Amino acid sequence: MVTKIKPDSSAVRECAIERNPRGLSGRSIGHRSLKEDEPYPRDTRAGIGSKKPRLPRISGTPRGFDRIQQSGVPYFSQWETPGMTLSVLAEGSQALRSDPLWRHSGAGTIEEYARWAVNVCGMACLKMILAARGEVHPTLDLARACTAYGGYVINEIDASIKGLIYAPFVRFVAERFGLGAETMTGVETSAISDLLSKRRFFIASVHSGIRWPERAPPSKGGHLVLVTAASNETIRFHNPSGHDEASQADVRLPLAVFDRFFANRGISVEA
Repeated sequence: MVTKIKPDSSAVRECAIERNPRGLSGRSIGHRSLKEDEPYPRDTRAGIGSKKPRLPRISGTPRGFDRIQQSGVPYFSQWETPGMTLSVLAEGSQALRSDPLWRHSGAGTIEEYARWAVNVCGMACLKMILAARGEVHPTLDLARACTAYGGYVINEIDASIKGLIYAPFVRFVAERFGLGAETMTGVETSAISDLLSKRRFFIASVHSGIRWPERAPPSKGGHLVLVTAASNETIRFHNPSGHDEASQADVRLPLAVFDRFFANRGISVEA
């Protein structure tokens, strides 16, 4: 059964990869969910939100899914150098200060990049959705614009970042990009294929340890991945914090394995 949250309901927040106190054990820590619906003033920055022609839909394809090898959706990591995941897990955000490609993120400084990159799995998912219709935005440009809607909340005392907060994000993508989106909770893993038959993408809340699916996660949720297809037995997704090619783009897992990481919530998006 799928429960839909009304636009004025409390939202859940997700994201990102924090330093792993257990080194490379795969037990990385993601933000917990909580109710949050902060003020969301409109961002008037130029350059965000130009509409492009839509590409043909990729549906959930409940039959013949095994023949689908690739989604055709461009992949982007939440860090500019995709291979830095293991360093981030071992050293925390400080590792990103050595990312040679940090300027591509849209950050003004390396410090700003390192601070934000561990919080933008949701923006990486949005970046991939927009790239699928032919437009590419720097990740931090998206994050700043989303923050103006309340999708992220910055603590001015300790500079910590809370987000992604679902309800403001839904308003943001609707107003700035014309994307139909809806916060979903109570989503059974077996129902994802049905969601994808109605909307092209599903941003799913999973434990970030899904990069190592053979390991048991300590909890569910806290990290966002972009689901592009699902059948009754298998699911395919892009993981913004995968540590190698096999765990990054067009990752395919049995539904039963995905279910161990999936928090039964996310955002359904029509591109």
